[in-house]
Amino acid sequence: MTYNNVTTKFEPEYLHWITEVQFVDSNLKQVPKVFPILPSLVQFTAQNCRIESIEKDAFKKAVGVKILDLTVNHIKDLPDDAFAEVPTLEDLRLGFNEIANLADNTFRGASNITDLIMNNNKVEALPVDVFAPLKNLEYINLEYNHIELIDAVTFRHNLKLKTLLLNNNQLLVFASSSLAHIPVWNLIDVSYNIIGKISLQSVHTLKATRSRLTECNITGPVTRLIIPNNDLRTVKISNPDSIRELDIRTNQFETLADFGELRNVEVLDASNNSLRDISTFSRMKSLKELRLANVNLNSKQENLLDLSQQITTLDLSENNLLHLNPEHLKSLKKLEKLYIDKNDFAELPYETLKEDHPSLSELSIAGNLFNCSFLANILKYCEKHDILLKVPANFVEWSSYAGVNCNLTHSKKMKEGEKKMEEKKDEPSHCENTGSVVTTAVSVFVVTVLLTIGILIALHATQYLTIHFNRNSMVRQSTLRVYSDSDVGL
Repeated sequence: MTYNNVTTKFEPEYLHWITEVQFVDSNLKQVPKVFPILPSLVQFTAQNCRIESIEKDAFKKAVGVKILDLTVNHIKDLPDDAFAEVPTLEDLRLGFNEIANLADNTFRGASNITDLIMNNNKVEALPVDVFAPLKNLEYINLEYNHIELIDAVTFRHNLKLKTLLLNNNQLLVFASSSLAHIPVWNLIDVSYNIIGKISLQSVHTLKATRSRLTECNITGPVTRLIIPNNDLRTVKISNPDSIRELDIRTNQFETLADFGELRNVEVLDASNNSLRDISTFSRMKSLKELRLANVNLNSKQENLLDLSQQITTLDLSENNLLHLNPEHLKSLKKLEKLYIDKNDFAELPYETLKEDHPSLSELSIAGNLFNCSFLANILKYCEKHDILLKVPANFVEWSSYAGVNCNLTHSKKMKEGEKKMEEKKDEPSHCENTGSVVTTAVSVFVVTVLLTIGILIALHATQYLTIHFNRNSMVRQSTLRVYSDSDVGL
């Protein structure tokens, strides 16, 4: 049942039926004290209600509430014992508020909370043992705050914790052992912070994008390791065969030998590393998606590639490849997408592409040295065999289009030279040239005036569109859906 800026009364005999109440887009300022008259209440929601504070007796007699949702308000502080009168509380949602301060004993008396959501607030510091009362905590979302420190004791009492979202904070100090006491994690995301080092026992998914990682140690299984844009040269994984997805883009790896054979990895992105040893890939027999863009791969190394027959996506872009031997890729019968952009190819055997790779649906060849004749032929081939090649039908007239370089042939350049010579023979006299100059000057002036008018019109239109869009945005933000699951009037 949803309250939307409405004040009404229930008949007393109906009150014990109500298990869920929602206040949406209301001007409440404080949590309404409805709990004493609703003894069966299980879920209480007050979203976007401009609540500014939580009084000490705000949840008096909320003895059966399990879900408390105060998302999108203006709450700034959480006092001591804020939720002590809700002993049954399991799911607490405080995201998108203005919370900057947590008291030392904010969560005292709320030991049954399993899910704590506090994303998009202004929390800068976590008091020592602030989460200590939350013995049953399994999921905590602290992303998009201003937290600067996670020390070794921050989560020491939360032994049931499975999911931790700390991404997009301002971490400057992160104790590498702060999460090592939890035997098995489901998800950890510490992306976009300054982490340095991290040590774990076991984790299903670790995300640490752009976290200035220099060390990563995992003593147990890990299924998804997403750690791009860091300063890693090596990673210590005790059980590399557990990895199914590995993203190590833009690090400083020269070899993947420390990962072992990676026999079960299905998705691997090692782009933007200076790999010297590519022999590891021949042992990855479960690979389905392999991305090796900008890894200093050359044609000599390409001959050493012995890839899994399960591969559906292969990216060899931005390397130093001069040619691609189709025999080395012929075994990839399941290949669907092939990217070879920004190499030094002047030709590519394409006549049997569909025959060798029946599932091929996308081919990207931008930024190579193909001539126009070749591009015209491969375009016809791809159109005939339903392979996506992102060049227009009339690309032969362009020297470059959509990143696909089209080198003009010598004969075409000769023809252009001859045409210029013919035009030079037909040049007008000096008087005609003078008239031409005047005409050209007038034309330039007219074009300049027209362009200026066009720009002013465009700027006016852009301003209108911007205002119009912002107004629409405001409408969307202030308009929320209203639900009713009871015929009982409010």
